[in-house]
Amino acid sequence: DQIRTWMHETQTGDRAELTDIPEDSPWWADLNANADSCLGQKCPLFSDCFVTRLRRKAQSADVLVVNHALLCADQRNEDGFGQIIPDAEVWILDEAHALEDVATNSFGIEVTGRQVRYLARDLQAAIPHIPNHNHTQYNQALEILLPAFLRICEHFGQAESHETLKTLKPELMFLEVALTSAKQDLLARRVDKLTTNLHFMLSEQAKDSGYVIFADRDNRGMTLRAAPIEPAQILEKTLWETENPVVLTSATLAIQNSLESFQKRLGLENCDGLILESPFDTKTQSALYIPQNFSSLDKEIKTLVSASQGGAFLLFTSYRAMNETYEKLMPEFESQGLQVFKQGDKPKLELIQDFIKADNEFGGVLFATHSFWEGVDVQGQALRLVVIDKLPFKSPKDPIHKARSQNLESKGISSFYGLSVPHAALTLKQGAGRLLRTHSDKGVVAILDPRLIQKAYGRVFLDTLPNMTRVQSIHEVEAFLN
Repeated sequence: DQIRTWMHETQTGDRAELTDIPEDSPWWADLNANADSCLGQKCPLFSDCFVTRLRRKAQSADVLVVNHALLCADQRNEDGFGQIIPDAEVWILDEAHALEDVATNSFGIEVTGRQVRYLARDLQAAIPHIPNHNHTQYNQALEILLPAFLRICEHFGQAESHETLKTLKPELMFLEVALTSAKQDLLARRVDKLTTNLHFMLSEQAKDSGYVIFADRDNRGMTLRAAPIEPAQILEKTLWETENPVVLTSATLAIQNSLESFQKRLGLENCDGLILESPFDTKTQSALYIPQNFSSLDKEIKTLVSASQGGAFLLFTSYRAMNETYEKLMPEFESQGLQVFKQGDKPKLELIQDFIKADNEFGGVLFATHSFWEGVDVQGQALRLVVIDKLPFKSPKDPIHKARSQNLESKGISSFYGLSVPHAALTLKQGAGRLLRTHSDKGVVAILDPRLIQKAYGRVFLDTLPNMTRVQSIHEVEAFLN
């Protein structure tokens, strides 16, 4: 009912306006239009579609603000709409530290269990529109579609996955022919895309093209992915091919006052770089707390939040750590009169607004993970404490990180110092950067990982962070905040 009312009122079609429906609601999978379910110019509502309106507006704009994902997607131009973003005289890529990961996703290929499940559902619904074909064979193809995909994922890298694809291919070809003859072009295109992607990911061509291929499980079920190991090679043929100027900016590109690592990873070694000083007096405005005698994560957080009396972002490196700590500490914080928030309970923008409002009455405490480490702007006293649970190293089991590590080691370069440490140092700098947003902001960044002062590589992290006043005890934290 909420959505039905909203769809007659909205001017944008942006789901962020529906603040009462959680971001992770299963509704979105059924309601969100995407490339697989969009008819494009064949849709009877094409002219009135929110996306069509935005595309027209974009083509006539003097200044266009887009995210990295759309910028990269426009280079691929696979949806049949033509170029989305008009030719520009200059590109300015802000938050450029995120471009490598976005390009990896955008120029990669994936097939998800959810995609296959929805394809099977839509194929089932199309049966009445396919009068001249063998429905028994059609149903047989439908029955094996999802189980075959799951079997390919579960046995990926083994002979069984290739045998399963051999069995599945004739069924997919039959479906495509039946759909095409029944003028079900959108469904036929989806089946063809599935066939092409599965064939590519199970062939040697993908590996030879510089992709890492792997299967994993996430909130969409099993997923088969092919990701470029070195996105710089693709960026050189796409974004960097322009003759016009391209400017990349971010507060977190330099590691130990050097841009070399970032430039190498994005294929920009021959470009000019400039490092500017922070506009803030970081030494006076901020303090860095690293516990000398670490007790436990829960105790440290409780003590710090008590010292700040709320106004705290608690940033975690994993959902598991966030949820476990939330369950332990939420009742105690609420008993102290603090208002407690957790990422995912509401849309991100509404959570931030509620957090800011809470400081006027109670004091807010927000538990969050990766998406709150950057792109969040809370100014003033509402945010006076940022707590980070661990150094944000990528999991060594992450397939893309693992492939990049092996790639560096094959060139005689230490993957730990050449990849793991630089990536984690910049991510940590991003998280710490949530604290100071204006010249009048003041507060404490607490990093509760003893490795920062116990390990030799800790110096890279400390040299990459802003120059903050070092404090070593809770008493010093309290004194600084006061």
